[in-house]
Amino acid sequence: MQDVKLSLKDYGLAGVSGLLLMLSFPKWELDGLVWIALVPLFFATQYKSAKQTFLLGSISGLIFFYGSLNWIVTTIVTYGHIAWLTGFLAFFLMAVILAAYVGLYCVLLRKSTEVFPQLRILAPPLIWTAIEFLRGHFFIPFPWDFLGYTQYRHLWIIQIADISSVYGVSFFIVLVNSLLFDLLFLFTSHGKTEKPQIRYSRRPLILTFFLFLTLLAYGKIRLVPPENGQSVRVSVIQGNIDQDKKWDDQYREETIRLYESLTREALPAKPDLILWPETSTPFLFEKDPVYRERMVQFVSAYRVPLLFGSPALDRFPTGSA
Repeated sequence: MQDVKLSLKDYGLAGVSGLLLMLSFPKWELDGLVWIALVPLFFATQYKSAKQTFLLGSISGLIFFYGSLNWIVTTIVTYGHIAWLTGFLAFFLMAVILAAYVGLYCVLLRKSTEVFPQLRILAPPLIWTAIEFLRGHFFIPFPWDFLGYTQYRHLWIIQIADISSVYGVSFFIVLVNSLLFDLLFLFTSHGKTEKPQIRYSRRPLILTFFLFLTLLAYGKIRLVPPENGQSVRVSVIQGNIDQDKKWDDQYREETIRLYESLTREALPAKPDLILWPETSTPFLFEKDPVYRERMVQFVSAYRVPLLFGSPALDRFPTGSA
């Protein structure tokens, strides 16, 4: 397809999608916006060349990732003890790489709908989910900012995650975006002029509604407690240890004692399970026999199951960690 000069409207629509995606995540928590966030980008990339599609997708992705993850700069500067400029450049490079995934998504989506027009509605969620999986497992694995994470407060929506992980939630979010775009497209001037070519949309629309109703039904069923089910009392312990102290050997004993003390305070409630935070132990549980034995004795003494997070160390065949 021959390049047509991109307009301010095209850039604006791509930017709006990036902004809506950003606002769907903390700290803004406007999670309802994610269900419409990709619609402007879908319109912006219509009838564009692969190069232009990649550019618009990358612009949207850069706004999204830069806006939702810019707190990383402060973190790596404060706790990594590096210069602000170095920290910002490192983060900006990361945001550019992540943005390229959105650009790649838009290109793959454009190609797939050209080859398989009957997948006009289903292709967007299928490809987006595949891209999220790729981003989380390959090249520089980065499983943050998946769209499904925005729905953590809506239990009836995220029940599908017990089957599909977060990717299933992301799939349904993009599926709704795709459906809304297709409906809006039918009522635009472009949609009307090409209506004979997109009459196939009825079947995907029906399938989309069926899939979404299945999601809702599954969530409702999963949230119904079994008639003879037993409740479980869980105590969650949060030590609130400063990051600059967490891995300082001078504070190791103080940290462990704090978690032990807080756990003892929770015991009168007779919990069935105690939870400590992610990487709550300031040592390698599998490598440190002294503190590992201390943890085992602590749990054995009070006879309450403890679930905690601990960093792990893998060594490559060369011996490097």
